[in-house]
Amino acid sequence: MGLDIAALALALKGKAPPAARKSLFQQAPRDLVMPTRSVLTPEARLILRELHYESSDPGNTPSLQCAPLMQEFLNSCHLVALALGGTGLNNLMFRAAVRAVFPVGYYGLRDALVIPPYVEVDFRGKVVRQCPAGGTISTSWDGTYQDSLSNSYRPAIIMSSVGMIDNLNLYLSNSDTNLAGVGVAVGKNWNVASVTINDGGTGYTVGDTVYTAIGLPAPYIGAKLTVSSVDGSGKITGLTLEDKGAYGFPLQIQKAIWTAANGFNVFTGDFSHNLTGGTGVGASVVAAWEADYQNGTYRPLKNLTGDTYIHKLRTHGGGMQSGDATFGSKFAIGYFGLNHTFNEIQVVGGYFGFHTYFANDIRGNILNTVLCGTAVNLFAVGSMQCDKVVTDSSRDADLRMDRCSSIDLTITSFFATGNTAYVSPLGAPLRIGAQSSGQGQMNDSCTIRAKFIDRGASSTGTQRLATLAYSRNCTFDLEVSNGSRNSGAVFSINEVAQIGTYLEASNTIRGRADKITGPLFTGAGLKANDTGPRCNVEFWDESIGAKMGWGGRYDIKAETAPVSGNASIAATGNTSLDSSVISGLSSTAGIVVGMTAQGNNVRGGARVQSVGAGTVTLDAPATATANGVNLTFKATGLGKTPVGSKFTDVANGNEYINVGQPASPDWKLLTRAA
Repeated sequence: MGLDIAALALALKGKAPPAARKSLFQQAPRDLVMPTRSVLTPEARLILRELHYESSDPGNTPSLQCAPLMQEFLNSCHLVALALGGTGLNNLMFRAAVRAVFPVGYYGLRDALVIPPYVEVDFRGKVVRQCPAGGTISTSWDGTYQDSLSNSYRPAIIMSSVGMIDNLNLYLSNSDTNLAGVGVAVGKNWNVASVTINDGGTGYTVGDTVYTAIGLPAPYIGAKLTVSSVDGSGKITGLTLEDKGAYGFPLQIQKAIWTAANGFNVFTGDFSHNLTGGTGVGASVVAAWEADYQNGTYRPLKNLTGDTYIHKLRTHGGGMQSGDATFGSKFAIGYFGLNHTFNEIQVVGGYFGFHTYFANDIRGNILNTVLCGTAVNLFAVGSMQCDKVVTDSSRDADLRMDRCSSIDLTITSFFATGNTAYVSPLGAPLRIGAQSSGQGQMNDSCTIRAKFIDRGASSTGTQRLATLAYSRNCTFDLEVSNGSRNSGAVFSINEVAQIGTYLEASNTIRGRADKITGPLFTGAGLKANDTGPRCNVEFWDESIGAKMGWGGRYDIKAETAPVSGNASIAATGNTSLDSSVISGLSSTAGIVVGMTAQGNNVRGGARVQSVGAGTVTLDAPATATANGVNLTFKATGLGKTPVGSKFTDVANGNEYINVGQPASPDWKLLTRAA
């Protein structure tokens, strides 16, 4: 490349910026420890300091445009990083030693900002995405400053591979909330769609492999072409595009950085891309570029090794629009490509808070989302781990996961009691396999641990925690504390999960739920007469005080014998539950209409009225409990226990098995104590 690090250091050291630019390199306030390398001159050592962008604080002007000056500064930092690489820092992670600092201030963006490879950016000020009216709304952006953020679906910050963000506070909406936009895209690159021959050169041979020139090392690469025809002098007359390549910048930023003055040989004088390789010389092409969006998806294009790192990122006010036929759904942060790490990400708003699309190897520490449509959206992700995911008041879902493998997440989901604005999540907080359509699109070897606290939901219709489908070798650990109250109404989860197609037997479902009086599981994926999936189920049902297992079979333990049918709970004898003796129970059609209680042993959700000495009437028998255990379900298994459920009378040592259906249990003595 030929860039002289010492010359660059001297030039930057004495550079006085024009007043109109208001940007410069400023020596960092402290020295860094210098490695011992003879090739570094004293002037070159300046480069290893932090590089500061200097500008006056422009205030809160809504129409402010800082993107051109900020991009120019970042481009210069990138050149410094490349120069350092030439002195021996060839390891990709060490290249990111160049730290670009934006001091405290207000930075308005009317166009996207591209964080270059090998630069660590520290935004100490407030970065505000503008959504200017009248700009170009298109599916592609070539880096031209033309109010491109008029397209509210375009990311405000684009970080290519081998980049780093140390700190970023990004505001995604201005005064018009309808124009709230997309936040950060990580792992984006630009690909060649087609080429037109600008100069055919001389001396080329049919079958030659040539590449469009590029000013970046791996993982970036120029487009690969095969020479398909030449004239008598070896001038190229035909090219076939074999691979679209991957560039770290859109075209106009390429032109600004990869100049001959900076030591590059990427472009001709008219900014056509030179061709490298083959048997000839002098050929160049004009490249057309792949669109950023296609069929409702923001595209990363080539799946590169990212090596990105985010230390602390906060976004505020992300757009909530979804399902646009051209641009898709808005997100606060989106990950694409391979190998990403983050320490702390906090987002408020965005239809997708944390969005991944064909991404792999993501490692995170803390992820916190508030008031998103879907808090975490994982599509075709291979390997992600984060054990501190907190979702607060998601409007639609806490997690969507489709076509993923090796995912390990621990989620704590809050839905505040006083949250009156979003009391009705649609469908289910967890949607696993909902967008898959065949056995080739399975989730595989994933572990999802989710705890739902103060869960609110609609007061009408079925409200479930999860939809589970298209998964194998996965573990779902679910826990819910029900009974959230809002304005006097009770909004409760009344089903754990709807079981869909291809939830295979290799999965494990564990957890605990309270106050769910009906079946814990429903759905077309259940076998006939089952009340749970036929996989490894270990689910504690507090409404019956027992553990559910394979296919919904229960293993009930109580200090009494079970009662068959649906017309009686315990007509004779004494029933002992947790040392509370209850006797003289009677019922009609499975509903308890009265009981005699010894002492004050009857308590729970039912309203109890005394009708005589030692006798009580239960007005709400379906939720009547003795020491927190539902009386009807505990003694009979009514509505819960399919064929094969077991009941152990621990007081007498007898074991029973149900040969009837949940609607009418029929308990048969299986073993009797001697």
